[in-house]
Amino acid sequence: MAKGALEEFILDNIGVRPAIDLISKTLKKSAFKILESGGTDSQGYLKAIWGGKLKSYFIGKLPFGKLIKPGKRLGAEVEVTAHGSGSYVRLLIVPYMELWNRPEVFFISQGILEKLTDDSFSRRKLEEVMARLKTPIAR
Repeated sequence: MAKGALEEFILDNIGVRPAIDLISKTLKKSAFKILESGGTDSQGYLKAIWGGKLKSYFIGKLPFGKLIKPGKRLGAEVEVTAHGSGSYVRLLIVPYMELWNRPEVFFISQGILEKLTDDSFSRRKLEEVMARLKTPIAR
């Protein structure tokens, strides 16, 4: 399974629904498209995709196309749980495979170089999202 990038953190004094809204806005600013969002006052989730389907498909068909940014797609999954007066957030960004609507699978759908560049890009995108979350102006 693709490793991707994972961040777990607590948003103090922010409820589950406001946390989902905040993370949704932040992901949109980082060019993610929100696919699903929902939950209750005690638990919520969010699913999003970065990268265009057709663009990544055609660029991925070029030699080394899957190794460059335009040939990639990422999936983001967010789980938010009430934690005292705040919210516990689990944010995962992984290489995404449209065909099976799931993360890429190492050795089945990814080569070694592609896995390395996918995981590196996932980490960079997660760092971008986290920087936006920490800086209210960048949201």
